[in-house]
Amino acid sequence: IWRFFTLECSEGLIDFEILEEFEKDAFDLDLPNNRRIKSQVTNPNFPNRKLTKKAADDDTSIIRDELTTTNTGNTLIYYLADKHDLTPLERVAVTSTGQIQMMFSSYYLGKVDLNVTRNVQMDIPAEELAMPKPPIVMFEREVLQTISGHLWCKARSIVRVYDEEVLEAYNNTPVGNLLQKLNLNPKHKLHDAGRSDDGGMWRFYTKACPGLIEFDILEEIFADAWDLPCLPEKQAAKSSLNP
Repeated sequence: IWRFFTLECSEGLIDFEILEEFEKDAFDLDLPNNRRIKSQVTNPNFPNRKLTKKAADDDTSIIRDELTTTNTGNTLIYYLADKHDLTPLERVAVTSTGQIQMMFSSYYLGKVDLNVTRNVQMDIPAEELAMPKPPIVMFEREVLQTISGHLWCKARSIVRVYDEEVLEAYNNTPVGNLLQKLNLNPKHKLHDAGRSDDGGMWRFYTKACPGLIEFDILEEIFADAWDLPCLPEKQAAKSSLNP
């Protein structure tokens, strides 16, 4: 396959028109098998840093602090994939820097519906107020994501707003819509990920626009997220059996 796209930087700085071509075996390369250990179940209620700036005080935080975490996770994804035996699709989801609903929308060829079930202003902790530029307001959010009525993801987040104009635009708006509306390109940093009791996975990451707004997001992707009844291939097979 191939795709043609443009990357633009505002204010006339630089832009790229890119034509990418993928070889037909790009998703089936013959690579050496990585060492695997038994997959470990981890609790999404206790990710590294746990929706705060302070790293959790546990044995694994020391390991992760020594790993390089860049826009795509870098060394961290090798550690997580080895520890939790992540599938190829899960590895892609964990390191996704964009809106994960776009990935699932393409996967299912359907619209992802977002339902904000919680958006409550919270007290600003003392350690946040002691920062050189503390947030002017903080929110707790919870968002449920569905496709054709099937729930596949729950996202909980702490939102820090540093700018009055951004606060005015926030108004319980979905994260992706808000960033697009304000033409913001946040920095993405993956902190932690793991395997849930139901066989699904979770990841914890930060999206930050310094001085404007910041999101600490904990996403839980359920075990059947990649195999919902609305998968086009499933529907086609069902139609062929019932002409």
